[in-house]
Parts: sequence; structure tokens; C-alpha cells
Amino acid sequence: MRRRWSVGALASALALGAGGLSAQTSQPAAVAADGWRPLFDGRSLDGWHRVGGAATFEVREGMIVGSTTTGQPNAFLRTDVEYGDFELELDVWIDPALNSGIQIRSHVRPKSGRVYGLQVEVDPSDRAWSGGIYDEARRGWLADLADAPAAREAFRGGGTWNHYRVRCVGAEILTWVNGEPAARLLDGVDLTGFIALQVHGIGKDEAKAGRPVRWRNVRIRELGRHAWRPLWNGRNLAGWVSVGDGFAVEDGVLIGSGVAALVATPGAGARGLRLRLGAVRGAGAAVAFGGAWAGTGPMQGGTRLALPDGDGPLACTLVVNALGETAAWLDDQRTELAPLASGADELGSVALVLGADTEVRVQALEQLVPVRR
Repeated sequence: MRRRWSVGALASALALGAGGLSAQTSQPAAVAADGWRPLFDGRSLDGWHRVGGAATFEVREGMIVGSTTTGQPNAFLRTDVEYGDFELELDVWIDPALNSGIQIRSHVRPKSGRVYGLQVEVDPSDRAWSGGIYDEARRGWLADLADAPAAREAFRGGGTWNHYRVRCVGAEILTWVNGEPAARLLDGVDLTGFIALQVHGIGKDEAKAGRPVRWRNVRIRELGRHAWRPLWNGRNLAGWVSVGDGFAVEDGVLIGSGVAALVATPGAGARGLRLRLGAVRGAGAAVAFGGAWAGTGPMQGGTRLALPDGDGPLACTLVVNALGETAAWLDDQRTELAPLASGADELGSVALVLGADTEVRVQALEQLVPVRR
């Protein structure tokens, strides 16, 4: 069941997570005392350029207006620069017959020119998934609104203005539509990227040609950024405590076997862990995090992710948000984990735990931490 969440509680928790980070100014624009600044000046498309299809984008009466064109793929008006952690607000007006979206932390494939990345949906259809999160040209729907009736009802429909708010901090993305919480996503794939406004392709449907999507009051508040940084140095076990004699480093690979554990404490504010494994042999390996370790004995509290047996390479990613909710991926397969104990909002102690007749080979181990430019 999807957990409901309070805008005030999340805003307070996330503000603590972003504390101490200086605001970034990527484009010259007036910054208000509260950190907000316009992304669109109301007069020109300075700071933006089109990618993808050949739909038209122009400025009319203080609005960005995108118009559909037949026979063209999805078109996007993207920011010239990329952003990390931020809040974004804007108003959207869409023709009821169209579909659109707001790209965040997105990119362009160099060879094809195809835009890909996270998209906040603008959906005037009866499905009403406006505010849901779709991964454009990659993984598809990541956070739909099938189980969120209040969010579906928040969108006022096509042919009228709707207000969007998006907040990205580390691996967490939150969306609101007309003040109603819509989607919450934990996803550590993209931590930076451009923002873009979409005019969806219409194929050969002449009845939809020339129809508009409009945007106004586009503004941003930058909140720093997060990045993956090494938790293991790739050379030795400095900074780690080995329980048992089962771990060693050979030729830049961390090898563990038998009944053993390897424990470390990530940096302050760490909310993600990423491992690249060469192999996992046996069914007794796991990654534990979010608990407390006293220096001896088992970790207290937290949660754990079992690592599947296999000879091939394996990517493992774990993330936690400001409310202690967790998510994990084994390669591209998402796995739900139990939330951390009340009040826990960081990785806490991290342990690589092995059982009998188990061996792991770790090629890299990183933590997701707040950083400065």
C-alpha cells in the first residue's frame, strides 16, 4: 500500500538533509532572499534550446508556448545547463487532446539525439496520472498514480492552468499538483541533468496539429547536489572493521569468504550505497545498513538486502530518504525493503555479511553523500 505523506513533514525533513549546502546559481538571474529565481524571463528563450523533434517553441504574452507538428517525434525545450538537487515550480496549460511532461535530471543520447530521463507527467486524459513519474525512453513508469485517487483528482483537466511543484534531493523525487502530493520516488540512477518542457509527438494525426502546451511562472531553487563517492578505497581495508578473518584485498578486488562481516560508517548525510560485485557464490551474503554497531557483536536495528548467488557481475544499489523509507535494486530489478527505525534517515553503519560456504568479490563500493560544487 502506498503510504500517504505530509507536505510539511517532508519539507522539514528534507530541509534538514540539505542543510549546510550553499545554493548554486547556474544561470545569471535574480535570486530572491528565499533562494528562488526565474528559469524563464517571460520575454525570451534565453537559457533554453530545443532538442528532439521539430515542434515549435516561442514566447507569447509572458508564456512559453509549444505547438505540435505532425510526423515528428517528441520535442523538448531544455535548459542550457544541468541541475542537481532543486525545487522547481511552474504552471502548465495543455490542450485536452494532448499529452506532455516536465523532464528533470534528463540527458540526450549523443548518437540518436533522443532525450531520456525522468519525466513528471502532464496527463489530461481520463487516466489522470498527472504528477506521476515516467522514465522517458528508458524504463517506463516508475511512480504512477493508480493507487493515488486524491492525486488524480488534483489535476483540473486540460484547457486550464495547473500548478506543479517538483523537489529532487539526492535519490528522492517528490511531486505535487495544485498543492496535492502526487508521486514519491526513490531512484539513484540520475543525480544531475537538464530540465525540459515536452511537446509530445502526434504521429500523422492532423486533427492535433498546431495545438498548444503553455508554461508560465517557471522558477527554481537550487539545493546543492549529491554524488557517489568511494566508501572503500580499492587498495586495503582502511576505514573498515573486519569481524573474523574472511576478508582481504587482492589486485584491487575485495574478497570475502566464510562466516565473516566487514563494517564501516559512511560520511555524515550519506543516504545511498552502491556496490559492483564480480561474483556472489553461495546463499549467505547480505548487505546490512541503517543500524548501529558497537564495535563487537551483530548490528542493532536497520535492514538488510540478501545478495543472490551467481557468477556474473551484479550491481547493487540501496537508498534511504529523510523519512527512513528504503529502496534497493539488484541490477535493474527493484526490491522493496523494510523501512528503518523511527528517526533513522541516513545509512548508519554498513556491513557486508557472509554466511558459511559463501564468497563475494567486490570491485567497487560507493556512498551517496551531499557535496559542494
